[in-house]
Amino acid sequence: MILILEGPPGSGKDTQAEILRDQRGFVILSPGKVLRERAKSDSQLKSVLDSGELVNDNIVNQIIESFVIDHIHSSIIFDGAPRDVSQVHWLTKLFEKLELTETVRVIELTVSTTELAARIAQRGRHDDKPASFQHRLELFESTIRPAIRLLAEKYPSAVVDGGGTVEAIAARINLALEA
Repeated sequence: MILILEGPPGSGKDTQAEILRDQRGFVILSPGKVLRERAKSDSQLKSVLDSGELVNDNIVNQIIESFVIDHIHSSIIFDGAPRDVSQVHWLTKLFEKLELTETVRVIELTVSTTELAARIAQRGRHDDKPASFQHRLELFESTIRPAIRLLAEKYPSAVVDGGGTVEAIAARINLALEA
């Protein structure tokens, strides 16, 4: 199974991906984590991430394709990717080429803006400064939200309430996966 786990910054994608890894044996593809690791030795990439801007699709697509090919026989969680409509089109072609289309599911975590802001304030990552967070939230609405809509047209999808406890959210995701 390919599970595309989407949601705004602070919605708990990383946490829920880790739970699914532990419970169901998924491997996690998190381009954001790969990019944050690379940014430690790349000041230009670090400045892009710190500003809250999205990294060039070609770089992200390279990370995704390499990971999917390396883990083609595993269940994969896409944690926060794809990020825009062009990436959805590119990913659809990749899934077709690798004959994975029938295995794709999409889950979108929804969380109130108030709860997102509280989570971000507690998290304390370098790209979680209030201005960066607000910019990333605006990018989510303008760029990622249309990608999620397109994914929902192409693949079986569920919207899951991402509010509340980690355990309650995990239970709702598991129910959605079994539906």
